[in-house]
Amino acid sequence: MLAAYLDRKYGSDWHEAANAGNYSGGSEQNSRGRDSVEMTAIEAYAVLGLNDDATDEEVIAAHRKLMLKLHPDRGGCNYLAAKINQAKNLLVSSKDK
Repeated sequence: MLAAYLDRKYGSDWHEAANAGNYSGGSEQNSRGRDSVEMTAIEAYAVLGLNDDATDEEVIAAHRKLMLKLHPDRGGCNYLAAKINQAKNLLVSSKDK
């Protein structure tokens, strides 16, 4: 589901860029690559595969489930992991305010 979302948002070229390592790096800013625009809440819910009425617990559970599958240490790419982290951080922090 996440790959389909990223295909719609960035086109098919994000595959090559992610596989070539263009989205690697320690910081969130570096891992964003050409995506310098902040993620919206709607995009964050889509990345995590949740409805917009999801609770913090559901956001955290969806984040954990995706990271178990897509973490770079488990064969995933840094770009997807960064997007998943960005989505969780946006949704959990925005509900705290």
